[in-house]
Amino acid sequence: MYGAWILMLIALMTARYAYRWDLQWEGWTLNWLWKILFFTLPLAATIGMLVYYQKSFYILKKQDFQWLCLGILCVLWANQYALWYKYFLPILPEYAQYFVGKLCFNVHVSTFYILIPWLYGRFQNPESYQNFYGFTRKGFKPRPYMLMLLGMLPLLIWASFQEDFLVAYPRYRPGLLEVNTGIPSWLTVLVYEASYVLQFVALEIFFRGFIVLNLGRYLGSGVVFPMVTVYMLIHFYKPLPETIGSILGGYTLGVIAWYSRSVWGGILVHIGIALLMEALAFWQLG
Repeated sequence: MYGAWILMLIALMTARYAYRWDLQWEGWTLNWLWKILFFTLPLAATIGMLVYYQKSFYILKKQDFQWLCLGILCVLWANQYALWYKYFLPILPEYAQYFVGKLCFNVHVSTFYILIPWLYGRFQNPESYQNFYGFTRKGFKPRPYMLMLLGMLPLLIWASFQEDFLVAYPRYRPGLLEVNTGIPSWLTVLVYEASYVLQFVALEIFFRGFIVLNLGRYLGSGVVFPMVTVYMLIHFYKPLPETIGSILGGYTLGVIAWYSRSVWGGILVHIGIALLMEALAFWQLG
């Protein structure tokens, strides 16, 4: 199971980064088919490997399991492709489009990360989302996670000197909006970073809560593997080192969530890393 799963991840990353695998196909029909298959096939393959390894084929027939997998895919599809805000951006002044687009993306993904799990729990399985998929601080102790962040700081500093780093970070750079409106750059950066933090809270609830704690009712601790698969895929628009890091980090946070039954550790670590990378990027830019 583990070897086949790792080989699949390596094959996907090789296709994306070594052979410049295009993330969309030409033509409306093929493009939408690609969008559906992009998350569906890797997730289905990982679950298939896990079910075969566990000899638990019976769960594939469970209607609640099927609805749960569909809900997971709907969140991934919506966040990647249903970018509703792009339809009204052109009516805004050109100097405002960059900031508003960045802000709306964070709000957009946060909404779907929370909304679909809430709808699933509300209408499909009300018992499945006690403490809203691990959003509880019961028994949570921040000290180990703060030490984890401290241990990662040298690696983050090293990463900040790499060529690709300043291509991706900071996620928002003050520019035309501030020049044309007189709004202080510290204010726009603060507003953006607040929405950025919100995105990571919602992301942890979805990946480490809705997927790990909820889908884990059927797959046990092995649920971490399908979660890591789709978590890696959402990083395919970022540099390769960050995609590799998402596998290691996603696995670690998934295991923590599974055994602690809380997503707060992941929230603290994820927000800490994100804000440190933002701070290092602004420091590099001077």
